[in-house]
Amino acid sequence: MHDHQSLAAVALLLAAAVGCGLVMNRLRMPAAAGFILVGMALGPSGAGLIATSDNIETLAELGVLMLLFIIGMEMRLAAFSKSLP
Repeated sequence: MHDHQSLAAVALLLAAAVGCGLVMNRLRMPAAAGFILVGMALGPSGAGLIATSDNIETLAELGVLMLLFIIGMEMRLAAFSKSLP
């Protein structure tokens, strides 16, 4: 029974992240900012909807990896090469 509750909580968290991401995109802001806000609001340090576990820590690490990937995709190589001496 506990697995079903955590699955429902993760599904609710993902739905809230998609919704907030769409709202942030509509406001012409990065969707990743919405994902971070939802994680802070509903995660273990916020409302506590999701308790800390190995699965959640793995998802958090994947989220950070995706955030770094998004930042890397938006960085222009020409701007990066100008900053090098």
